[in-house]
Amino acid sequence: MALLTKSTFLKGHQCHKYIYLDKYYKKEKDPLSDEQRKKYEGGHLVGAMAQKLFAGGIDVSNISRSRDVLVQETQKLIEQGNIILYEATFEYNNVLVMADIILKEGDEWKIFEIKSSQKISDTNRIDAALQYYVMKGSGLPIKEFHLSCLNYPRVGVIEMKMEEVPTDLFQFENVTLFCEEQLDITEDKIKSLKTTLALPSIPNIATGEHCDYPYTCEFKGFCNKSQEEINEGLFS
Repeated sequence: MALLTKSTFLKGHQCHKYIYLDKYYKKEKDPLSDEQRKKYEGGHLVGAMAQKLFAGGIDVSNISRSRDVLVQETQKLIEQGNIILYEATFEYNNVLVMADIILKEGDEWKIFEIKSSQKISDTNRIDAALQYYVMKGSGLPIKEFHLSCLNYPRVGVIEMKMEEVPTDLFQFENVTLFCEEQLDITEDKIKSLKTTLALPSIPNIATGEHCDYPYTCEFKGFCNKSQEEINEGLFS
């Protein structure tokens, strides 16, 4: 059975054809633009700044590249009494997620998902709901789940020096209730995406507005090819 991640889940939420191509036809991806590359790099920088504001944690992602090891090490670090973890990794129902920051308070945990935009989007909330579903399903007692976005223009933040991270860099939105209310919906969506990934061929989904919302699909060029070109090329 195919493993889902936050990234693949969101691609599937945007378009079932997107997740299928991402799983089985990665070589057909459009080249990464300079703008997209800068966006990814900026996101990593903002994440590093957040870790400075929640100082003293352990970055689980530095331990291994194996998903099984990361899940096991996360559980081990929690059992050892660590109270701040970065990129804590959880798996449930064959879905893998990595939480940006988790912070223990009493016997429960606060989760912080860091975004490098100045506004929380509906897609960010769907992302949070998936993480909540997996972490709760794996047995983590969750007190609160927070989405964060920037209080400052993104370009200015990226130009900041790491030692100058302002304490009010982020604004937070508590989405715990939303995540709880989305549990059944999230589970149904996971089931639907797994069904799509089990199909014998690419789903027949026409191009449209969904190709650019909420993000530009990485297979837009492939899908814009004529059916004749596809038949003569990839499937000849």
